Amino acid sequence: MAADEARGLGHDRIGTEHLLLGLVRLGDPATADLGLSLTGARESVRKVVGRGGGQRTIGELRFTGAAKRVLQRADQHAAPDGAGPAELLAALLGEKESGAAALVGDHGADGDDGDELLALATDPRTVTAQALAALGIDPERLRRAVENVRRRSPGARPGARV
Repeated sequence: MAADEARGLGHDRIGTEHLLLGLVRLGDPATADLGLSLTGARESVRKVVGRGGGQRTIGELRFTGAAKRVLQRADQHAAPDGAGPAELLAALLGEKESGAAALVGDHGADGDDGDELLALATDPRTVTAQALAALGIDPERLRRAVENVRRRSPGARPGARV
């Protein structure tokens, strides 16, 4: 979905903003809690990254360095059956100087280093916690993923609570 979003915007590579657009398009509950609509997020990407050459890009697209780091971090913290939306979102939120960070920042995220996500994931009454449970991701696993992202992220707050 990220590649399709990049192509649709006329971009010739897949960045973190495209990964986030893919998650929003997927309709994952964790991204819904960020308050992003697909239409609004696409418009924000146009503002942050710009518009491509005006034509839909075809062929294979390469990942930016930041997108590669995000995918590697998500994979490092994944369950044996692979990384899911929660791990990818946690890794995206840990990439502070990325297009995705700018996109989330434009929509009112307060830069809490995952605290809001963890709060939602640990409250069994929230849709986020219920969706993560349905995906087989328990709050402790998500907490460890966020903690690991914080440790590896150059912009993570020292002593950020987990």
